Amino acid sequence: MVEWGYVPPADQNGIILSYTITYLALPGGSPQIKLVNAPTTKATLTGLNELTNYSVTVFASTVKGDGNVSEPLTIRIDEDSNKLGRARSREVPSVLASEGDPLTVIFK
Repeated sequence: MVEWGYVPPADQNGIILSYTITYLALPGGSPQIKLVNAPTTKATLTGLNELTNYSVTVFASTVKGDGNVSEPLTIRIDEDSNKLGRARSREVPSVLASEGDPLTVIFK
């Protein structure tokens, strides 16, 4: 499960219509894209392989276009594909919101 925080209206550059989550196996996997409509702020990633590292990013889209992409977060899928390697959740600052109110992408 990937979750991200609410983007304050002042930082939205318009009404957010959707979020795009991109994830790919490392190294050199093909990007997989998951699109979710706003106001949803979480998504389940499918097709993940056990004992594999993945890079995950998210960005918001408005009628004006796509926003900034979050910093990539690398996660590892353990043998039980319902759990992330080592940590139950991890956070990475995102560029979807202003520096004064950073958005966090949480991977559970």
